[in-house]
Amino acid sequence: MVSMKITAIAALVLGVVTLAVGIYVMQVSGQEKRASQAAFDLYVMGADQQPPQFEEISEIAYEKGQLRDTLVIVSLITGGLALLGGIFAGVKKAKIGWVGALLGLVGVAIAIVSGTHAAS
Repeated sequence: MVSMKITAIAALVLGVVTLAVGIYVMQVSGQEKRASQAAFDLYVMGADQQPPQFEEISEIAYEKGQLRDTLVIVSLITGGLALLGGIFAGVKKAKIGWVGALLGLVGVAIAIVSGTHAAS
């Protein structure tokens, strides 16, 4: 019974981490979209010559995209672990496990939406 409580608490912690990372990914996605739009606007305004800011903005947009992709993978893995651990602990009568499973599920949903560009 003690190990189920530990599993449930671990699932809860992983669920909170997943939710936090998922919300951060949504924030990074918004910033990336604004940077990409600014780079595109600069490119369209001077199609024959690129302004000096274009390279810098393009590099920032690329780095934000890489960060988002990495965080989406982290969020999917931790959310999956929280979901599985929470369900396993919840079935074994540790009610806090269901909370961890729910947080993991929400975090995974946010990561999926962010990872597929549905939020941008």
